[in-house]
Amino acid sequence: MMVLVQQTVGTATGTRIQHRTLDVRLRLAGDQWVFDALPSAGGDPPEDAAPLTAEAEAVLNDERIELPDSARWDILAGGTSPDLLRLMSRIAERTPYAVLTLSTGHPFEVFGTDRQSNHTKGRAVDIYRVGERDVIDDRSDSSTSRDLVEWLFDDEAVTELGSPWALDGFGGRSFTDVVHADHLHVGVGPGGTPEERASP
Repeated sequence: MMVLVQQTVGTATGTRIQHRTLDVRLRLAGDQWVFDALPSAGGDPPEDAAPLTAEAEAVLNDERIELPDSARWDILAGGTSPDLLRLMSRIAERTPYAVLTLSTGHPFEVFGTDRQSNHTKGRAVDIYRVGERDVIDDRSDSSTSRDLVEWLFDDEAVTELGSPWALDGFGGRSFTDVVHADHLHVGVGPGGTPEERASP
């Protein structure tokens, strides 16, 4: 599971606070879930940050987008798709929101498969709060979260849309399952030239 934590770190001059997205693995021992592994502790600031693009600066400086430090570091490292960053800015024009993860802190594979997740390709974002309400508490058909999902479904840049709702039936690009009952998964295509899209 992915867990968003606040960490207080001691420094030579006092303390600093970081918000990290952890990838925590549990296993069933008898009738109880117990800790098994920590594949990701939320990453670290990049030592050699890439020059920021206009898209990256727009997201990092937008107060309507609440980002954990793990996601900020992903953007600073330069691995987040410009198409995804542009979409994140468009979402903020519609409503404030809070990000759970971009890449760091998300499992490498799509849950329950051996396929690489678009998160680890820099092409997906998970959103756990829309406006003032967490998605898990905002799942009525007249909710702000539902309105955003419908708006995203109409955006041609969105190729994956996981949420509490499957707008085009099961098997389409809008999907729901137990994993996506508490957040919105928004993924975009690879973009670039046909040759770049064909590259693994």
